Amino acid sequence: MSLSSVVVADHVMHPVTQPMAPTRTPSADELAALLGHSIKSKQLRALMRALGLTTSPCAELDAAGEAYEARATKRGITLTFDGYRRYRRAYGKPASIADPTKDELVLVEIELLSERIAWPFGLERREPAAKLVAKLGKRPYEKDASVDYGHAWWFRFDDYRVLAALDARLRLLWLRMVRLTTAERAKHGPKQRPSRPAPKLRLASMTAIRAAGAKLPTVRWQRRMASGDTTFKVVRASGVKVAGDLTESWRDW
Repeated sequence: MSLSSVVVADHVMHPVTQPMAPTRTPSADELAALLGHSIKSKQLRALMRALGLTTSPCAELDAAGEAYEARATKRGITLTFDGYRRYRRAYGKPASIADPTKDELVLVEIELLSERIAWPFGLERREPAAKLVAKLGKRPYEKDASVDYGHAWWFRFDDYRVLAALDARLRLLWLRMVRLTTAERAKHGPKQRPSRPAPKLRLASMTAIRAAGAKLPTVRWQRRMASGDTTFKVVRASGVKVAGDLTESWRDW
């Protein structure tokens, strides 16, 4: 089932003034797929309307007048956007953009504090850290115990990071999905699979290989040169021998 059909169907069943039913929410992959999309994206706008989020959030402006940290938030769900110009420099080409000549907002973060929608990975608030690790299928690559709320654990995936906020007793408080920058994807993105090792040659095949090699024209050229055949002219250039004037028909070999 596509994300757009899920969101639109939910939007029809529940007016914007009603909370979104937690029984069906975009999966982790579907949510992550929204990162990097323009706020003009039909799928993203449908989700925001279903959650009662404004589709015209106010953005901060840097010294160059470029937009960043535009937040659409309501009842524990926050979407954060950067302007197209800053996004392009940090993250590369957006997954979608309506007008590249404008500083259009592009989604970079999704934060979930409320359970108005079911959380991705099957996670639930107040779950212990052991279940968090089991459901995400990996261990955190970074931990920080100096934060005010308790503990910050970071998990890295192919195109995004997950910040899991834990309390002092290591129970899950809230979740944030963050788009990886171009530099992060280059450094930590999917690695190419190692090439398969070359198959080992059987000793029984070596005789046949040598016999085949002895039939190559170059082998015959060498023998004829050694016997004084003047058809070949050896030119020395930078220490490399080059055979030239090879105009004879192969049938003579």
